[in-house]
Amino acid sequence: MKPILLVAYHYPPEGSSSGVLRALKFSKYLPHHGWRPHVLTLRESAYRVKDEGLLRDVPAEAVVHRTRGRDGARWLGLGKRYISLFTVPDRFASWLPFGIARGLRVIRSAGVRALYSTSPQPTAHLIAAALKGATGLPWIADFRDPWIEEGNHPRPGSLRYRVESRLEALVIRNADRISVTTPYLRGDFLGRYRDLPPDKVRVIYNGYDEADFADMDGPVRSGRFEILHAGLVTRDYRDPAPLLEVVAALIADGRIAPGTVRIRFLGDTKYLTSHHFTEGVRGLGLAEVVEVLPRIPHREALAMLRQASCLLLLQASHDTRSLIPAKAFEYLRVGRPILALTPEGATSDLLKEIDHCWVVNPSDGARLRNAVLGLYQEWRAAPEAVVVARNIEHFERGNLTAGLAQILHELDGE
Repeated sequence: MKPILLVAYHYPPEGSSSGVLRALKFSKYLPHHGWRPHVLTLRESAYRVKDEGLLRDVPAEAVVHRTRGRDGARWLGLGKRYISLFTVPDRFASWLPFGIARGLRVIRSAGVRALYSTSPQPTAHLIAAALKGATGLPWIADFRDPWIEEGNHPRPGSLRYRVESRLEALVIRNADRISVTTPYLRGDFLGRYRDLPPDKVRVIYNGYDEADFADMDGPVRSGRFEILHAGLVTRDYRDPAPLLEVVAALIADGRIAPGTVRIRFLGDTKYLTSHHFTEGVRGLGLAEVVEVLPRIPHREALAMLRQASCLLLLQASHDTRSLIPAKAFEYLRVGRPILALTPEGATSDLLKEIDHCWVVNPSDGARLRNAVLGLYQEWRAAPEAVVVARNIEHFERGNLTAGLAQILHELDGE
């Protein structure tokens, strides 16, 4: 097999972000296409949150190279304060020299034929850029999220903005191909870099791995109409308040019996245990309805999704319009009804034509009320019946890796 070097901060057992699945699944399925992955990442001690279960998916063909690199916000911080200079382009900027040094050794010893880097964290791209400059190897730079969010981050006009804009431009200009997760994100790059050849920027969606659902027991329903959200919740762009207000109103109007509904949040508790959120829940009279659960291993989370009556997706801010939460694809595979609170954008484009997906702008209270009531009534009529088979095989991780392999084939032949 042809050796390829994958530079990725998020790699098992790192477990804080669903972004870990992208590099992991590419490394799992690239050997099927004739590429042996060498993964350049950080030592396990760098990760605050770990999911050891993900290590089972690292293929035997993969060689993982771990280097030093510290979280600048923790290492150089005083409480919650730290010197932002040491976190450019991200908190793991100290990984840069160690990653370059190890990467060069791996390239020489393994005969690496191509480079792939993925962000966040963008330090991975700077490592790959240096390796590209030193070796001339073909390089794919993968953006799961934007690096520069114009008008939002870094702060426009700041020194950090000027520095990071130049660093991003260096990556865009020097990479042989750019891969992104949505057509919207591709359009953002082509709009900001007008001289960029359109064929240089390719879309490879996130997806689901069919193997993750193998041998999983059938759903065990709780006996209540259960709305489940998995992952990060914030006031900024994943705010559940519109849903909570609608459910509280439907209970008050007698349209939903309070003992028959439960709203569960799985996997992120920072905002959900804050005074603002907990007092808001109490104020709406939903203390017995809302449940906050801690993070659990990925496979256990998938099993919980199968047990829910409705899966909740939150994505509602201007700066996230070009993105699709990675969990959306696993939601689709699970086959439960999906309620997505999102305005027009990449997420709504994905879901609005798919069966049993309700896409609602969170500012549209009347439509949200109708959606929740319709889902609830459907559940009351047949609590066990709503299991949806969807035609989504093109989002399966093995099939998506074929797209990456095609780009590698093009570059390897140049």
